[in-house]
Order: sequence, then structure tokens, then C-alpha cells
Amino acid sequence: MKKVLTLVASALLAGFHAAASDAGIAETLLKESGVQGGLIVHAGCGDGQLTAALRANDSFQVQGLDTDPARVAAAREAIQKTGAYGPISIIEWDGRRLPYVDNLVNLLVISDKAQLGDDEILRALAPEGVVMTLEPKSGQWTRLQKPRPKQMDDWTHYLHGPDNNAVSRDQLVEPPKRLQWIGGPRYGRHHDHMSSANAMVAAGGRVFAIFDHGSPQSIQLPSRWQLVARDAFNGLVLWRKSLSPWFTQMYPLKSGPAILPRRLVAVEDAVYVTLGIGEPVTALDAATGEVRHTYKQTDGAEEIVFSEGVLLVVVDPVTPKELLSGGDNEFMAEKRRIVALQARDGKTLWENEWPWVVPGTLGADAQRVVFYDGSSVIGLNRADGKELWRCGTFGPVASMRSYFMPTLALSDGVALFTHNVMRVSDGGDDAKPAGGKKKAKAAGATKAPFDLDFGTSLTAINLATGQALWTGPHSPSGYRSPEDALVINGVVWNADIYNCKSMRGSGVMVGRDIHTGKVLSEFGPDVETYWFHHRCYRSKATEKYILTSRTGIEFVDVEKKHWNCNHWVRGACLYGTMPAYGMIFNPPHPCACYLEAKLYGFNALSGQGVESERQAIEAASTTERLFKGPAYGSAAPSATASLESGDWPMLRADAARSGRARTAIPLDLKPAWEAKLGGKLTAPVIADGKLYVAQPDAHTVIALDAESGEPAWRFIAGARVDSPPAIWRGRAIFGCADGYVYSLRADSGELVWRFRAAPADLRHGAFEQIESVWPVSGSVLIRETDPAAGAAEIRTVDWVSTAVGAAPPEDARWLRFDLPHRWTASEGAGLQGVALRMRFTLAQPPADAWAVLLTTLTDGGRVSVNGRFIGAIPMPDERTHVRWRRPHLLAIDPALLVAGENTLLVQSAYRGGPHALAGVEVGRLAELSPRHELQFFLSHTLTWIGATVAAVIALVFGVLWLRRREPMLGLLTLAAVFWVVRCSYFLVEAMPIELRLWLRLAYYGASGGFAAVMAITLLRLSARTARRSEWMLVAYAALGPLLLAVTQQHAAPYLDRLWLPSLMLLTAAALAAAIAARLKGRETPPAVVLAATVVALAAAL
Repeated sequence: MKKVLTLVASALLAGFHAAASDAGIAETLLKESGVQGGLIVHAGCGDGQLTAALRANDSFQVQGLDTDPARVAAAREAIQKTGAYGPISIIEWDGRRLPYVDNLVNLLVISDKAQLGDDEILRALAPEGVVMTLEPKSGQWTRLQKPRPKQMDDWTHYLHGPDNNAVSRDQLVEPPKRLQWIGGPRYGRHHDHMSSANAMVAAGGRVFAIFDHGSPQSIQLPSRWQLVARDAFNGLVLWRKSLSPWFTQMYPLKSGPAILPRRLVAVEDAVYVTLGIGEPVTALDAATGEVRHTYKQTDGAEEIVFSEGVLLVVVDPVTPKELLSGGDNEFMAEKRRIVALQARDGKTLWENEWPWVVPGTLGADAQRVVFYDGSSVIGLNRADGKELWRCGTFGPVASMRSYFMPTLALSDGVALFTHNVMRVSDGGDDAKPAGGKKKAKAAGATKAPFDLDFGTSLTAINLATGQALWTGPHSPSGYRSPEDALVINGVVWNADIYNCKSMRGSGVMVGRDIHTGKVLSEFGPDVETYWFHHRCYRSKATEKYILTSRTGIEFVDVEKKHWNCNHWVRGACLYGTMPAYGMIFNPPHPCACYLEAKLYGFNALSGQGVESERQAIEAASTTERLFKGPAYGSAAPSATASLESGDWPMLRADAARSGRARTAIPLDLKPAWEAKLGGKLTAPVIADGKLYVAQPDAHTVIALDAESGEPAWRFIAGARVDSPPAIWRGRAIFGCADGYVYSLRADSGELVWRFRAAPADLRHGAFEQIESVWPVSGSVLIRETDPAAGAAEIRTVDWVSTAVGAAPPEDARWLRFDLPHRWTASEGAGLQGVALRMRFTLAQPPADAWAVLLTTLTDGGRVSVNGRFIGAIPMPDERTHVRWRRPHLLAIDPALLVAGENTLLVQSAYRGGPHALAGVEVGRLAELSPRHELQFFLSHTLTWIGATVAAVIALVFGVLWLRRREPMLGLLTLAAVFWVVRCSYFLVEAMPIELRLWLRLAYYGASGGFAAVMAITLLRLSARTARRSEWMLVAYAALGPLLLAVTQQHAAPYLDRLWLPSLMLLTAAALAAAIAARLKGRETPPAVVLAATVVALAAAL
């Protein structure tokens, strides 16, 4: 690190020493460092006075580190008394490893280096971050700065730069593997109206975003549009600026307007934005948000482009304000002005008026300004605005849907224009030279089509001459969003990711030579997954990956032709996502179009830094997780808290979260006392005469006298405490966002113990503070258990896809789900491997026999505990299909179990259809055996009994029908036979793969047949004998197996969700008709027929 940092190191800072005042030192440190906002970390903070002084304004968060717990506690108390605790905080550290994810810290001030190594400093510093170190011998400070990697790139415009080519040059952006930071707002406001995320850009290590911070409780409530500046690497808010009015939140569903993201640009240390709709462009200081300049000649600005010191602004002083009504969702062809001015002083260079400047098409390079006027692509001289050339007839277009924009991207001396008013009729793959036989023509003014089934066209234009080079087919882009045209290293890419009829394209990527249009590369997805309609925003890219969002965010490697799918994260409607600074930035959204797992909030995700996180976890695994406080081992205070006596000892009263009081509450309530604590507060809890409440943002738990409201004690934790403590046996126990669980004496607030629940002390940005990567909710649950029993109930499962039969890789990205966990794979999908990992904790290793009870594990698998194999349940392979409905009990050698955390791993495989893992328990074999026997009886034996009874009924009524030839007896015989066949499907749990379709056909046929026969029988009992109705029931019963056969089992999920329940409804309706007939006193059928009907219906239910 010395060699790297010396290149950007300044000389020793003479002129101030440690003996100076803390305020003076802090002022000089900030001035010499040049850091204007973000995260400051003070290592060796001591009494915390210098730490506190470093927070010069609200754009900073400051965290002090010290190795001495006593100094940490004292510094916290001192800062808390000033009312500044929270934005300024103090934590304990080991003196060796900074407790932060990579690239997080903007300014590291080192008063005591302890055992901190240079490489560790470099790891934690953000790019262009600074470390100021107090040299112990000289008493002077040195300044070192971490350089910004050359592989990083800004994202200054909506489509990356002024050229409209939405391709980042950032070489560090990789598929996301960890969260760098998360911020607000937590949710978008409404799916069916205006997107809450309108614009986002990045420059100078900062991210600037325009979001609606209004209440998500109702879209009718007023908007709070804000331009918020954040540090790009830790997400801390640097400044906010309200925008009024920016746009109406009531704009129609999925209607854009797509032009809104083009009203925000950031370049180096300046931000260019309109501070409201119809307002002129304003230049803001990127570090402070202060106004530098307002360009009054741009009043009514619609779009902003910045090109080498020149601002190019599309101005329409009328239309923007009309859009606030939210009624019209079309862009109309109306006159616009293009104004060019010097950004530094606002001097107008030139301006001219055009019949229309079609939204999204204004672009520029060093010599030219290019745009589309609704008829032709026009090139202007950037210096004086004079027309250089005019290309083609792409229209004319009179209006355009507001969610759509064509794209005019500039790259390698070529302008690429996507448009959907031309149609390539020959369907060829290669482009046609301009002027050839296949040149398309447009006749008459039209509305720009949308949802066209024939796609669009792409034309390449020589920027120097304005001559069309070639025109080729261009597949429709994202759903209800602008067109894609992505140029990567001289290849223009387009993907078939949206089909107007099915809303799903083939996913085939096509790359063409930008100068000739020749197809250089073409490939489809190499993964099998479910594709939804593309999210409502266009694709973006880096020089390595194309970032589509057919479901979540797909990283498509254009060299390796590989799709990396991330269905758990996506961008926001209208804007989408932004790749920059080695990360991908995702705004909040309210959409659940395809909800596998949903991240909330504003996320910055990184594909880097996983190795250092692994190292932190590995290092922490050798350290003690339990820290014993001063009150450890002391006798617990006497406690009599109980719900029956009127206490409320934990959040929502009890471990069941019932929220129910056990004592009477008078209707006439009057204030007894009031205590002003300040800041945001959690709900309170009450026990043993004290009221407990937390101040989340101040990291503080407070106890008050319940009768008088007088303070009893307060305790400052290591991060936010989001809910009140649970009071149990004289202890106040709570989780904290620092990754620890705390136990305090409830009477005095003394620390009893602190347990690190997180795998390591590693922190990142979280909602404008610094918290653990693995925070713990404050409202911990306390459940009384018998330590001797030692049973462990498993509530969550970690999931990762693997090769069939292979162990999960060490760097696997596990996904966590609550149990029971159910998932469905597409029919026809090949055999896929999966690893299911569950953890349970034991106070001590058991001495007697233990077991694991798997109530539902549909696909079987190899089961191991702590890495040791304990048993196998047959699972599917290439020739066999398996579906287990019975529970499984596997014995565990007690010697395999350890005190603390144990790991249960199931390696399984599955193919198309529904699958489940549910009811996992680990405990004594003697206790689990009876439960296993009961579950086996209910799930398996009872099915055999049902099939046997039905077979006997079929035999009895079949014999009677042969003797009497009564239709009713024949129907009941047939119903019983159908029920036997249906039960047999559940009893056959392993079968050759080629028989699966036939068994499913038998199951659906028997289910439909049983329902139809029972309905006909009941209708006849109610004297309703219309033959037409009976034949309709038979036809409907045959629909299920017919659809299954025709679709090759792909219809199975829909049959299970819709068709099978509808059969039950039909049978229930027939039963109701039969009961109504009996009540009206019609002839009663023979007792044996009535009994058989009741038995059959009971079996069906």
C-alpha cells in the first residue's frame, strides 16, 4: 500500500499538532483532506472529543473506534449528552481489521494505528478516500489518498453520456454478490401510477437521484419530490433539495413519461437539473447542493445534454406544465427550441427552433448535435447550430405514446437510430445497404406505433456526411419503454426480449458491425428459467455485460454468451437500473410482477469484495462470540412480570405477538405523566414497574419509572435498536443493528452479556447510518424450553442451485426462505440439483439418540449433519421420477452434534412440477418417533385405507348393479373405481420417467371422473335429470387430462390451481341441490345409496 499511496501522498502537514484544540484539529483535518461529505472513521478515538468535532455539518457521518470497552462507554455517554449521538457513534474494534465492507470510508483519521495494516486501510477506503495519520514521534499528521481505479466509470446522463449510448466503460461491474449499502425510500408509492424513481446519475463519486418521498400509504397523499445526493460508496446523504412541482404522482399506469430522466445531468463537481416542471435549468454544487447558476433562457426545459462544457437544452415552455394534469399520455409534435450555452457562465452560444425535437433523440459529440424531428434525423454544427445534413424519411410522426422514446445513439462516427415506422419485409438477418431494393418508405403522418408485432428497424448514419449506411431489423425492446441500441466495442447489440403478443421474446442477442450491419454474433439464453414480460424500462450495458430485465436483472456476457440471472433484484419502472463505480444501483419499486424475492429500498449491489467478506467471517470464527459484561454472573434481580398482572413485557405482549391485554382497561383514559425523550421512539414495553423504550437513531434503550415517568437508566448500543427490549426474568434482552444480541439487568441497565449473532463484525451503509451486514431485529423472541430435552425447531432454509449430485461451492450465494418452502419448476425442465442448508443451535451435545424428522421432502436427497452423511432418501435421476408424500425419520449419531451451531444439509435434485420442504425438526429419537408414526399414518396409511374402502364399495355396488341394473348403483360403482385410481396416484412415489405422464393422466382423469359422477348422482337424487347438464359435466371432467396431454404437462400448474378446485365447487353445488331437495320432502332414496353418497363425499373432502 505504501507504494500505491505514496504516489498521491502529500508532504507532512506542518502547522498543527495533537496539542491543538479538538475543534481546530478537526477543521484542519477536513480542510487538508479535501473530503466534503460521507463517512469519517476515527481510529483510536479515545474520549471521542475529536471524533465529535469532525462532524462539521450534516453531510458527514462519523464513527469512532477504540479497543478499550471502558473508553468506548465513556465516549458514548459524553457524545450522547450533547444530543448528537447517532450521526456520531463510537464502537469497539480489535485494532487489526476495520469493521467495514470494501470501499466504504471517505476519510480515515488515525490517532492510534494499533495493529492496523496498510493493506487493510486501502481495502476499507473508498476510491479517492483519504487517510490522515497522526505520527506518534513527530506529533504531525500525514495525508495519503487512495486513487480511483481506472476501470471505474461515471454515469452522467440518463443514457450514460451525451452520446445516448447507454454503455458504461466500468470494467468492475459484475453480477451482484453482496450489498454495499441500502437507503430510502423503502418502497415505491404505487404500482398503478407514476413511478417514484424518476432520474438518477453518478459523477465524482456521488449518486444523484430524484425520488418521490411521499407516503406509500396512499397515492392520493401529496408528493414530496426531492433531489438527493449520496456518497456512491456508502449511500450516506450529502444533501437534499425539494422539487416543487416536479411531476404528478397520479400519471397513468406504465405511461412514463419516458422523457423525465433526461432532466438531470451531473458532470464532475456540478449537477444540472430543472427544479420543477417547466422550470429553467439550474447548476448546483455537487458537494453542497448550493445554487451556482440559473439559466433563465432555458425556462420550460425538457431535456438536458452536457457535452464538453456546453449545455444543450430542449425547451418547450408550454407542454411540461400541461403534463401535470396526468390526463394525456402522449407526446405531441409541437415546436421546440434547442438552446446551446456555456455551462460555466450561462452565455448563449446559439439557439434555433424546430417543428419538433422528438423526446430522447438529442445527442452530441465533440463536433455535432444530432436529433430526430419526427421526419428526419438532423445533424447540426455544435459550434454555431447550423444544419450540416438531414438523413432519410422516418415518418412523419405526429404523436408518440409517452412511455416510448426512439433512441439516437452516437458511437465510432456513426449515429444509430431505432424507429418503428419502417418495416423490413424480407426477414433476413443481415442489414440492407441504404438505397437498396428493400429500402422502406413511410406514407403520411402517423402516430408512432406501440405494441407492434413486426418489431422496429435500426438505421446507421454516417455522422460526417449524414448518409445512411445500412438499415436492419431491430427487435422490440423493454415492455412499454424506450428502444435499445447498445454499442460495445464497435458492435451494436439488440435482443429479442419483448414480443407484443406473448410479452416474452426469445432472448436471442444479435450483434452487428456498426459500420456494415453484418451480424457478427447471435446467441440465445443458455439457462432454463421462467421469463416474464420485460420490466418497464430499457436495457443498459457495460463493455462486458448487457443488462436486461426480462425477470430480474440478467447479466449477459457477450463474449462468453452466458446469461447470469438475478431474479431477486430489479430496477424501478421508468428509470431502470444504473451500472457505475463497480456496482449496480437499483431504486425502490412497488412492483410484484414476478415476485421470487424482493429487495426493498434503494440498493447499491457489488460483485466485488466477496473474498474480504469471507476472510472477515473466517477470522471471526476463531474469536469468542460471547462478550461478558460487568453484570455477568450476578444474581438476576427479582422479577414478577406477568401478563395477568397487567405487564406488557415484550413487543405485542408475548411470544405469540398476540397484542392482547390480559387485564381490564378503563374506557376513560387520562394522561398520567409525560417524558420528553426526543427523536424517533419505538413502541414501549412494561414490566416490574418500569417502562422500556428505544431511540433507534440514537442507538439507545431507555428505562423509565412506569408510575412517574422519571428516568431510571439508559444504555447506548453499537447501532440502531429498532424495537423495544423483551423483559425476561429480570433481564432486558434486545437485538441491535450492529449484529449483536444484548442482555442488560432490567433494574439498572448494566450489561450482562453481548452475543455476536452476525458471523463477523462487518458493516455497511444502511438508511443513512452504518450498520452490520447482518443486523438483528430488536424485538427478540424468548421461548421457555426444557434444556434437558434439547429439541431444535428449524424455521428457515438456505437454498442454492448446484450440479446434480455435487456439493455446493464454497462461494455459493445462498438464498434464505422461511419454512415451509415451496417452489415450482417449469414443466419440461431438465433435472436440476439443489442444496438445502438448515441450521440449529444446541446448548450442549446430547447424550442419547437423536434424529431428524422431515415431514415433507418431495424429492428426497442425501442428508448430512455437520458434514457427515447420515442417510439417503431416494431422489430422482435421469430415468426415475420421485415424489415423496410420506415423512422420513433419519437417526443422528449424537457424536456428530456440537454445542452451538449445527448444520443440516440436504443435497437433492428436481425436475418440472411443484416441490416442497416443510416440517423439519431435530430432536430426541424417542420424542420424534411418535410424531413420525402419526404423520406416516395420516399421509400414507390413511390413503391406503381410503383406497381399500373405495375398492370394497366398488365391489359391493358393482355386484348389486349386475343383479339389479339400477343406474344409481352403476354411478356409485364408477365413482368408487375412480377414487381407487386417484388414491393409487398418491401411493406410487417412485416411477420410471416415461410413466409419469400416464400416471398424471390417470390422476386427472380419475379426479375429473369422480367429481363428474358424484355431481350427476347428486343431481339425480335431487330430481334434476337434464341430460345436457350431465354431458357438460362429463366434458368438463375430460378437459383436465386432455389439456395435460396436449400441453405435454405444461398445463399442470393451472389445472392444480384452477381446474381441480372448480371440480370441488361443482360437486359442492350438486350436494347443495340434493340437500335442498331432501328438505322439500321429495322421495328419499334407499338408505344404502344415501350412505354410499355420504362416504364418497367425505372421502373427496
